[in-house]
Amino acid sequence: MPEIFKALELDLAKWLLAAMLTLPGFISLKIYSLISPVGPRDLKDQVFEALLFGLLHLILLGPLFLLVDVTAFSRPLQWAAILIFAVVLPAIWPIIFRVALKRLARRQLVLMTSKNGWDDLFQRKERCFVLFHLKDGSKLGGYYGERSFAAVYPNSGHMYVEETWTLDTEGKFVDKVPDTKGFVIRPEDYSLIEVFSAEGELK
Repeated sequence: MPEIFKALELDLAKWLLAAMLTLPGFISLKIYSLISPVGPRDLKDQVFEALLFGLLHLILLGPLFLLVDVTAFSRPLQWAAILIFAVVLPAIWPIIFRVALKRLARRQLVLMTSKNGWDDLFQRKERCFVLFHLKDGSKLGGYYGERSFAAVYPNSGHMYVEETWTLDTEGKFVDKVPDTKGFVIRPEDYSLIEVFSAEGELK
């Protein structure tokens, strides 16, 4: 029986090591995909990246974790230390990385983090008026505000505009359509979009 328990402990140690390598990486990748546009990737690529991030996480924080004698803690504190190392810190890294990239991009030390011009414009969350030139030759305009939504890469071009506005013969904004709830538009519906400042159109 002791031999069986030793074998089980060895297998458990292997599984824990594998989890410590992959779990932090998967968590970091998931959090990063929620705060930054990420295109579709194959499972093998995701596993490789998770292992890479997990290994980097282990290299950076492993020595610090080993310096702390968790065996001296009570069992709840031991689990808390493991939870912080394997879950909490990997969830924080992508946020720090994203903020650092944005600051470096503003100083023109690295390329912009946005995938395209659409993402760069609408991720600023600025109010504006949008005028769509539809493929049938007509125009559709509206107010893009706090309740509006613009999808980002890989679905750039899809938009919900919270208010529909009437246009004059020259395509100028006239007035908000009564009881409007806005409209949803897809990239295949239009050929061009013009963007106007909200302050300029509301004067």
